[in-house]
Amino acid sequence: MGPWLTVAEVQRLAETLDKFAGGKLREGNVHPIEPNLSFRFETQPTGLVAVSVLVDPEDGRPARHVCVEIEKTAIEAVITQCRTVLASYPVRG
Repeated sequence: MGPWLTVAEVQRLAETLDKFAGGKLREGNVHPIEPNLSFRFETQPTGLVAVSVLVDPEDGRPARHVCVEIEKTAIEAVITQCRTVLASYPVRG
C-alpha cells in the first residue's frame, strides 16, 4: 500500500481549507488520486463545519465513514499541519 495523499493533494487540501476558513467556500470536496478516499467539508447552520471522511477498501471490507462537526477555527490547525508537511516535502514539477 502506498501513500494515501500525495504532497500535491496536501497542497490542494490546504488551499481548499484556506478558502473555507476565509468564508470563500461553504462546502467543498477533496478527491485524492487514491480512489478509495474522499473528504467533504460543509458549513452547518450552527456555524460548525461538518467534516466527512470516506474510506472504501477495494478488498471487500466494509467502507468506513467518519463525520464530525468542528469549530471553524479548528481548520487553521489542519492548514498549519498541511503547510508543515509542504515545507518538508515541497511540491515539485
